[in-house]
Amino acid sequence: MFVDWDDLAREFEQEIEVDDINDFMKIVDTSVGSKIEEFREQLEKAKPEDFRTEYEYSDYQDYVSEMWNQKESTKTLAGELAIVAIYKRIEIHTVHLVKKYMHLPSGRKISSIIELGQIVPFPLNGVVGYHAFDELRLVNNSIKHEGKVSRLLATAFPNWVEGNDFGDLEGTYQRLLPGVKTYVKSLATQLQTLP
Repeated sequence: MFVDWDDLAREFEQEIEVDDINDFMKIVDTSVGSKIEEFREQLEKAKPEDFRTEYEYSDYQDYVSEMWNQKESTKTLAGELAIVAIYKRIEIHTVHLVKKYMHLPSGRKISSIIELGQIVPFPLNGVVGYHAFDELRLVNNSIKHEGKVSRLLATAFPNWVEGNDFGDLEGTYQRLLPGVKTYVKSLATQLQTLP
């Protein structure tokens, strides 16, 4: 029995690969988590009497706290990178699918979600999972253009507060992942069934 490559290719088109992004997040979590635990232990063990002066003790606490904050910022950056990476991957995949199934010239650029919505013959916001994809898109744009929660993101998704820092985005990545996977599958399926 032979493998039907067309069927297999269509299945692949309905998926978005994120194992490498997930692995990256795990590596950062493990590394940062162990370092933060070390810093916590150092701060707990350090006593004023272990230092010549209170000033040295205070400096030591400040130093360890600063190192702790740097590790936390690494985790924050990893979350931002994961959001940007998955969005970019979906964007590239979407353009590939649209060009293939809408029979667009290979050199044709699709530069925005608005343009994409004008090309496909169905409303994008009707694609199952679009809500998660749209939030991902707005978080991605906020990271890249403002470095904090934008007005557009906060207006579209009231769980975000305009002007706030993002903090750790790993939870956001994990929360949106099932929905954006559904979006990719649904979008691919709708494009694959076009005449």
